[in-house]
Amino acid sequence: MLKNYQNLEIPKSNIKQLYEKTLPLNLSILLKKSSVTQLFNFLINYKMPLYYISTRDSFAYDLIEKISYLEREGRKYKKIKYYFDMNNLPFNFKSFIKEFPDGFTGCTAYHDFFTHEEMLDIEKETFETEQKCLKKHYLPMTS
Repeated sequence: MLKNYQNLEIPKSNIKQLYEKTLPLNLSILLKKSSVTQLFNFLINYKMPLYYISTRDSFAYDLIEKISYLEREGRKYKKIKYYFDMNNLPFNFKSFIKEFPDGFTGCTAYHDFFTHEEMLDIEKETFETEQKCLKKHYLPMTS
């Protein structure tokens, strides 16, 4: 049975700590906290590639929605898959046309898949995972 977590209160100090620990990495934050030498050393040792994406093609184009309605275990929900118009493709989509000949963007949305109570339960579990992560409960790069 699912529990109702509508009255779940997160202490304000925890919200601030979570916010500060989960800020996205960007150069303006690094420059405020570091000297140029520290920033340079950080970037040399950083394992992930840093690059700039100037557009998000799937949001810069009017997408075609293919809607279907599904039923599972007595529950009904809506599934929406998003496609590019094959007459108006982004210039860089040509390299993906073999994998996605119908113009599928890779984006699918489900509406009413979870109940409100289930979403509250997922949010509570996510919050607890974040708390454990902040307390170094998990091995690095595994949480």
